[in-house]
Amino acid sequence: MAVESLTQLAIMLVIAGVVIGMGTVILSEFRTQVSSNVNATAVIDRSVSALGTVSNWFPLITIVAAAAVILGIVLGVFGPLSGRRAGGE
Repeated sequence: MAVESLTQLAIMLVIAGVVIGMGTVILSEFRTQVSSNVNATAVIDRSVSALGTVSNWFPLITIVAAAAVILGIVLGVFGPLSGRRAGGE
């Protein structure tokens, strides 16, 4: 179970990174093509800024997700042991 959780977490983080990176590249390409439209460039600039904000939080999201998986593993291993002792078995 632990390896599957870590594998799923790694795949999710890679996919999120690719989506954020490709989204930024695509928006930057649109920005150069619609440079004559002020409203479109403003919207694209805000979108790129929002993607930059999400990417700034990406390391923290990764740490929290990894910590959740590790806590799940630890509690899964030691949880049943402590329950048996408390029950008097």
